[in-house]
Amino acid sequence: MDESLEGFAAAHADIVALAEPRVVVRRSRAAGKVGFVVGGGSGHEPAFAGYVGRGMADAAACGNVFASPPPNVVLAAIHAANMGRGVLLGYGNYAGDVMNFGLAAQIARAEGIDVREIRVADDVASAPNAESGKRRGIAGDIMVFKCAGAAAERGMSLDEVERIGLQAGKATRSMGVALSACEVPGSGRPTFELTDGEMEIGMGVHGEPGIERAPLKPADEVAQILVDAILEDAGARGDGPPRAVHPLPGRQARPRSQGPSGGEELRRRVHHLAGDDGRVRDSDRARRRAAQAPGRRGPNTEVQGVSSQLLRACVVAAADAVEAARDELCRLDAAAGDGDHGLTMALAARAVRQALADPQDESDHEVLVKMALAMASVGGASGPIYTSGLLAVATKLDELPPGPMTAVKMLALGEAAENAISAIGHAKPGDKTILDALHPAVEALRRGQDLAAAAKAARAGAEASAEMVATIGRASRLGERSRGLPDPGATSLALILESVHTAAARDDQQLAGDEVGLA
Repeated sequence: MDESLEGFAAAHADIVALAEPRVVVRRSRAAGKVGFVVGGGSGHEPAFAGYVGRGMADAAACGNVFASPPPNVVLAAIHAANMGRGVLLGYGNYAGDVMNFGLAAQIARAEGIDVREIRVADDVASAPNAESGKRRGIAGDIMVFKCAGAAAERGMSLDEVERIGLQAGKATRSMGVALSACEVPGSGRPTFELTDGEMEIGMGVHGEPGIERAPLKPADEVAQILVDAILEDAGARGDGPPRAVHPLPGRQARPRSQGPSGGEELRRRVHHLAGDDGRVRDSDRARRRAAQAPGRRGPNTEVQGVSSQLLRACVVAAADAVEAARDELCRLDAAAGDGDHGLTMALAARAVRQALADPQDESDHEVLVKMALAMASVGGASGPIYTSGLLAVATKLDELPPGPMTAVKMLALGEAAENAISAIGHAKPGDKTILDALHPAVEALRRGQDLAAAAKAARAGAEASAEMVATIGRASRLGERSRGLPDPGATSLALILESVHTAAARDDQQLAGDEVGLA
């Protein structure tokens, strides 16, 4: 992706530049406007870098293929777009994007930047009308971003830009159809399989299953199916027919506004193209500001009973196990649509290795924070999940009384991680997520059992997730079709806990009795 974005910026150097390797910025814009940042996983070109320019976005935060950009990339995009009047973030309603953009927004607000967020959720096939907040963002992104970008270009306030973006999102509905699958680079297999002569109606942009597999139909019939579904959904909400440029047989829908205060205002935003005042971005300043973003550093104190050598040995063992399981984790994740979990976790393993490559004399708190920041750089859904969990453990570690690391303290750390991960992912045990491995492990510690029992409980929980129906994240779109394979996130966590236990058991410094290593 770095090479792709470098080439994009070089080919369109009169319009965009790179403020960071994964941050595309507008080269010129009106002074003193509200900043508008869009972004998400790459592989959907022209989204999202192609939406940067006059009358649209000021910056785009770009992730790996089909994976959300990590918080540090989003934060750099916020810094690049900020001109003192606040920044609006626009992104699709996907778990990874919600977490990563949300974390970046929290950090930016702590710095004093007024940041608002708009989650585009236009796909009528991904959730019923009554649960429209669960819908994923697909083709509707372009309309919402166009309206919000035009409002920002006209010099409107952050409140107004946000209002228009939300209004555009509410008025936008989309639905898609797939005839064949793509292949995420490095995964070695298509994201899904369709036989010759089949099509999937309602397919998501990452290969998430739609609502029906049907025999291939002529284009006119396919268009009729999609428009019928959209019109039915619009009618259920009483909004009237959406824009339809070409009426289809049996329909008389034509381009029209939905009232003087709604559709007409959005129509003006859609057709607006702003001028160019020639202002050039100071990408060096943006880079410096991103580099100076506040990071968290804990006190330089030792926690007795845990050696840095043991902690690092456990981290290396976990990284080895995750990298070795890359292909299997991709296979499990392919059932949910994109199949990139193994790739993401392998990237995370390498990032953590690199972060801890310099064997400095650091406290366990500092090592955990380094690991958390390394995980934050990975993106996707796994990055913020592990970042939140590790930061929670580092914080709880400071609150523990001095002395050996006992099972009671281990339980406190496990509970802190579980609570943080549950909060950021809005998930609970039974939703078919990482918590279905983490919660049983914490319960084992709560019963006074040791790390070996906790790792065994995590593995049992991961395997039990195979019979669960996913209720959150991309896999939730599968419904009953999500049964049959264990959750990839739960599986990778179980693998990590097993490898950590093995490494700790080998280490001569592991403590006896109820004293256990931090790992």
